[in-house]
Amino acid sequence: MKKKISIAQALLGSPPLVILDEPTSGLDPESSIQIQKLIQRLNNEGITFFLTSHNLHEIERICDRIAILQDGKIKRLGTVQELKSDYQKTTRISISSSPILMDKHLEELGDPTVVLKERNKKQAILEIVDDEVITKLLKIMLANEYKIYEINNEKVTLEEIFLDI
Repeated sequence: MKKKISIAQALLGSPPLVILDEPTSGLDPESSIQIQKLIQRLNNEGITFFLTSHNLHEIERICDRIAILQDGKIKRLGTVQELKSDYQKTTRISISSSPILMDKHLEELGDPTVVLKERNKKQAILEIVDDEVITKLLKIMLANEYKIYEINNEKVTLEEIFLDI
């Protein structure tokens, strides 16, 4: 309740700039979502918000521009899309199939830029440079009678970018 009251106090008088430190920490999920929606609505109405948060999922959802700090210095700055496109030079895909994608079928591609990042009982995660590889790989899998359940383009997260600094 104290958190909600302090946010309400910060918004009194419709200031042009509001600085919030961890605005949703300690709140239940419903209250957290309400605060996020309030920030987005007021931002759309012209109020600028400056937030600090360790909750990078929340930051990704509600912020237009992001600065990642390390030792008091800005290490990355930009929109979510800018940060992600600067960081991710390859495409990461996950393929759920039966059987799980085998090394010998990856080798059939003849593309050394395809990297198997992870394989578990459910899926194989690959990093590729050329998106055309996906079509070639699917043809190989179908020719070898794989059952393909799902293919996803795995997006880089702000957590990954933050941890890589």
